[in-house]
Amino acid sequence: GSLPEHLDSLPSNLVLTALLLGVMCGFGGMVFRHTLAFGRRLFARLRLAPPLTLALGGLVVGAIGVFMPETWGNGFEVIDTIAHGPTVALILTLFLWKLVATCATVGSGGLGGIFTPNLVIGAAFGGCFAYGLHAVFGGGVAREALAQESAIFAFVGMAGLTAATMHAPVTAVMLVFELTGHYELTLPVMLCSIVASIVASLIDEDSYYTA
Repeated sequence: GSLPEHLDSLPSNLVLTALLLGVMCGFGGMVFRHTLAFGRRLFARLRLAPPLTLALGGLVVGAIGVFMPETWGNGFEVIDTIAHGPTVALILTLFLWKLVATCATVGSGGLGGIFTPNLVIGAAFGGCFAYGLHAVFGGGVAREALAQESAIFAFVGMAGLTAATMHAPVTAVMLVFELTGHYELTLPVMLCSIVASIVASLIDEDSYYTA
């Protein structure tokens, strides 16, 4: 599959919701960081030899992949799935198990990195945000419209969570544009990224990398 080539219409309240999503991404970025730190502490408490620790981390990721293979790989297929408007249950499942798999990889000392998992989790976060908005304010919205907004907020959430984790809003904005090509989302993506970075910086002056 491929990411949607165009977005037919943008929500009228997109600016306000992008600001709200930015605040949530700011806190979400800190939760993501502390979850990764918890994974490291959990594996350290086992006091296993490094090869056994790595093997255990690989076993956890492999076990998750048996029933949720989307957690493997660089994650772009998962972003593609989220952008095409799956059910909220699937988005939440992808969100949870991708986070667990990333914690197992990083915590055990694996070199999988956090960049693309950050994008995937941000996209799932944005997709859940879209469904949450409709649960509270949406009423009887058409399935097509809900899928469209899920894609929009998935792209915005990708930038927001990346900006919060890295404290680098400009980098996050440029990366999302390079990956999606949706320049019509310039304003909401920029607002979400800037707000997320500010909120994350107020909570903790260190980014994931400087920490």
